[in-house]
Amino acid sequence: MDFKEAKRKKDRGMSNEEFLDMLKKELIDAKAIAVVALQGDDRVINSYTTQDDSFQVLGLYQVGIDQTLSTMRESRLNT
Repeated sequence: MDFKEAKRKKDRGMSNEEFLDMLKKELIDAKAIAVVALQGDDRVINSYTTQDDSFQVLGLYQVGIDQTLSTMRESRLNT
């Protein structure tokens, strides 16, 4: 594990590799996958999908946004 991965593990509790390994088992049989990543020191945002259906991809991203906002609201209510 290189320095950046070790720092991620310390800061977030797991490295990117560990995170992806954890999700791989859950997502291996998924009908569609959408991933957004902030990459590199230049902070470029890239998205990756297993679908060519633009509406389905947008729906996946919107559900992800809704779930994240819900988690943020719940977290705020519990503090």
